[in-house]
This record gives sequence, C-alpha cells and structure tokens, in this order.
Amino acid sequence: MDQGETGLQEEIRGFFFIYWFCFCWIRVTMIATLSGSRRVGEHDHLLRGNRRMGRGGLYGIG
Repeated sequence: MDQGETGLQEEIRGFFFIYWFCFCWIRVTMIATLSGSRRVGEHDHLLRGNRRMGRGGLYGIG
C-alpha cells in the first residue's frame, strides 16, 4: 500500500511540476510580449531571475 501511495505522489508531483513550469513560461512570454520585443535584453534578465526563483520554489515544494 505504501509503495502505491508513494508512486501516486510522485506522479502528482510530476504533473504539478509540468503545470508550474508551463504557467511560469506563459507568464514570462506574456510579459515580454506586452512590454514589446525591443526590450530583448531586459526579457533575458527577467527570465534568468525567474528561473533562479523557481528553483527555490521547487525546493520548497519538494
């Protein structure tokens, strides 16, 4: 029973990670689109910052 429950938890965590990653990617893309494509350097900086924050968030979840 315990092994089955652990497997289910791992599956849920995997789905959650994919959902979270897509959500962040869409949000970053939308911000970049709204602010205009002329701010490419700024967009790259935002993306790097979000990735760093995301890693901390993942550790908080896991």
